[in-house]
Amino acid sequence: MTRALVLLVCTAALWTGCTADRRPVTDAGRDGGVMTDGGMRDGGPLPVDGGPRDAGPMIDSGPELDAGPVDAGPDADAGPVDAGPDADAGPVDSGPVDSGPVDSGPDAGPGCPERDLASMEGLSVATGTTVGAGADAEGSCGSDTAAAEDVAFRWTAPRDGTFAFDTIGSAFDTVVHVHMGGTCDGTELACNDDVPLGPEVTSVVRVDLTAGAVIVIVVDGYDDTESGDFVLSITEAPARETSCTGGVDEDRDGVADCDDPDCDGDLRCSETGATECGDTTDNDGDGDIDCADSECAPYSPCIEDGAECTDTMDNDGDGDTDCADSDCARTAPCDTCPDSDLMGTTGSSVVTGTNAALSDHRAAGCTYGSGGADAAFTFTATMAGLYTFDTEGSDYDTVLYVLEGACDGLEIACDDDGGTGSLSTLTVELAATETVVVVVDGYDDTETGTYVLNIARAAATFADPNAAGDLVITEIMPNPRDTDTGREWFEIHNPGTSALSLSSCVIRDGVGMHTVRANTIIRPGQYFVFAQSATPGGFTPSYSYGGAFTLNNTGMETVSIECGSGPTVIDTVVYDTSMGWRVVSEFSMSLDPGSTDATANDSVANWCVAPISGGPYDGDNAGTPGYENPSCP
Repeated sequence: MTRALVLLVCTAALWTGCTADRRPVTDAGRDGGVMTDGGMRDGGPLPVDGGPRDAGPMIDSGPELDAGPVDAGPDADAGPVDAGPDADAGPVDSGPVDSGPVDSGPDAGPGCPERDLASMEGLSVATGTTVGAGADAEGSCGSDTAAAEDVAFRWTAPRDGTFAFDTIGSAFDTVVHVHMGGTCDGTELACNDDVPLGPEVTSVVRVDLTAGAVIVIVVDGYDDTESGDFVLSITEAPARETSCTGGVDEDRDGVADCDDPDCDGDLRCSETGATECGDTTDNDGDGDIDCADSECAPYSPCIEDGAECTDTMDNDGDGDTDCADSDCARTAPCDTCPDSDLMGTTGSSVVTGTNAALSDHRAAGCTYGSGGADAAFTFTATMAGLYTFDTEGSDYDTVLYVLEGACDGLEIACDDDGGTGSLSTLTVELAATETVVVVVDGYDDTETGTYVLNIARAAATFADPNAAGDLVITEIMPNPRDTDTGREWFEIHNPGTSALSLSSCVIRDGVGMHTVRANTIIRPGQYFVFAQSATPGGFTPSYSYGGAFTLNNTGMETVSIECGSGPTVIDTVVYDTSMGWRVVSEFSMSLDPGSTDATANDSVANWCVAPISGGPYDGDNAGTPGYENPSCP
């Protein structure tokens, strides 16, 4: 065949493979502008065969040219193009797409999603680029995801759960959207442009799924100018950070540890205690140092207390000195509590007076305000019974509350307007010889006048706890600041509606024990604090058990209360630091209030390091002795 004839054959068979473009043909997508089988045409139809393009010339494997007619072999002849499987003169062949593996690159075409990730989980489950991938799916967020190039993945939920899909680590401004079913146009379940807390260019969505649910995850661009290398991670992520150390972004929001607002209440992310609030260091990285940090406001040395309330100096730099500083309101000599001792007197108008010349030393827990001047009285029950205190006959808006044992005792009852009009009344169960402090307060600093305190008694007897769960252990302080001796405590709660006598009860750890003294009761709803000493710091406990036992800071420890002749184990908590229980210096272990029963409090998952939102109870240590715990983070 002459060169002219070869040229003529190639011209006649232009659509059968005699083209200068030798780039490989790929399946199901666009690649370098070359037409693929079933894809978009580029410059006209180019048929493809059932396999790769012939690697050699399109003529037979004999001599390429001879002087005679074109060889009648299968590759080419002088007649029509052969009717074999490689090519024909008709339309693109109807045979199957090539039998090689499905292209796993970014090409989408009508096959969106491009890849099936099965049920893969973890960081960087898929990586790649959206450059050249085409715009095949559209999300409801971002600027113009319909025009942005994207890559889509099919994924099957391996179990019931909340799963996070994120592009943290990607190199361009991403959008992630998730669709139900196996196609890119399925119902959109979630869409996110920017991680709320992390880098503004990456995205995360969280979706609740049931086991076996099939979804499509689309890694998209913010608009048609955004494309590049991406990283897709799939995790079963919690809704919030669960640990504030270690540098792990557990909730996949783009920030870890103290940079995550979920950790704002964590001790490692806050300026706390006398050391951190006096070391001239920005320990929590918020830009404020020592007393300039609001987190230090309740801590020494940012408050005036003790001897500082008599040294004529403004020790905490707030502009107030000694008794003029509210920090000193409950510190001698600024607090003269009690104003008098009523002994065990009962009857009408047991005590009367005016609060006009009195100061505001304390506040009630049952009402906002109670910032008025207050009068305080000790009262000792002559016998066990129900005691009613009221302010009937007073001529201003009163608030009435009763404290355990001393002026810094725990509040055991409080009332604002339970009496006539804006007057107050409350009833408490008292054991024989039990001493309480009764406080008559004003609703706010505008309420002054004459107060009247009336006291009545009704006989009562109190049953013993006799079943598991009658009392619940709710808070444990094993490791207070500086020294444990005399400062450890734990708290129990009476969830019932009746007062119970603790006189038949024993409290113990794994080694020591203590028998509760006679005439000790726990009131319905009360949070009762057993402490190692009568002065654990910051409050007077409900009961002091002395040095009968100490609470371990590491390893395993048991806290138990047993009552009756059996005895019956009413509640036990076994904490073990090797099993995830956290014993942290200066913070109590706090039971979530939603788990206040004798079974739920066995699980470490229902306990947390005490949040510091309420400040320290003694200027150094965080916890809520004698009060309901805040919810765990």
